[in-house]
Amino acid sequence: MKLLGLDIGTTSICVNVIDSETGQVICTSNVPNTSFIHTDRAYEKIQDPARILSCATHAVEAMIEKHSPIDAIGISGQMHGILYLDAEGNAVSPLYIWQDGRGDQEYKDGKSYAEYMSEVTGCALATGFGTVTHFFNMKTSLIPEKAVKLSTIDDYVGMKLTGGKEPVTHPSDAASLGLYNLTEDKFDEAAMEKLGIDPSFFPEVKKGFEIIGKTKHGIPVAVAIGDNQASFMGSVKDSESSILVNVGTGGQVSMVTDKPLY
Repeated sequence: MKLLGLDIGTTSICVNVIDSETGQVICTSNVPNTSFIHTDRAYEKIQDPARILSCATHAVEAMIEKHSPIDAIGISGQMHGILYLDAEGNAVSPLYIWQDGRGDQEYKDGKSYAEYMSEVTGCALATGFGTVTHFFNMKTSLIPEKAVKLSTIDDYVGMKLTGGKEPVTHPSDAASLGLYNLTEDKFDEAAMEKLGIDPSFFPEVKKGFEIIGKTKHGIPVAVAIGDNQASFMGSVKDSESSILVNVGTGGQVSMVTDKPLY
């Protein structure tokens, strides 16, 4: 089987095709992510989702044309960031990426937005997390009037590749937004209620590596996963006795546990 992988990174968009039986990389394509939008706010880090979608779609189409037939498509992407969608699944905001610093701005009683949210909910939150970005936007009237859902960028691209109108997400991406209960494997609606956040903005969480739809070519597309989790799965042969050190635009040291660690 030939599988196509798409990764939507902060600074590059990558596509590769592999032979799933041998693990051989058949072809790789890497193009710069030139979607950054300049603003006058030093803390603001945003990208153009339309540009990302166009670049990702063209890269996938080119690889399909060159290496057809493709049996399935997997997607990963930069984590934590969000964009807003209307009822038709169209982007109505920029992508607020993980580097965005609005959560560090002062909110109340000398506390930042992220600090206030962490204190109220008991959850460890940081600027750049999607829930923190959403809370800031909610309090500063920056949520677009037509917005009905928020989405990660990889979930948005996966939805568009399959002709969907409503995003779905994987627990790896859902947890990266914050206010996600790892034990119960769902968004923490009680914590959201304490902050006045409407849970209906958040996407449905798929519990496994489910197929979310098919492309116009009839190729199955799996639910997107976080880029860190994808890199772990692709790099570590023995997950029980290994750790992964990743050095990229961000950096992580990752390991597998049989239960959440707090």
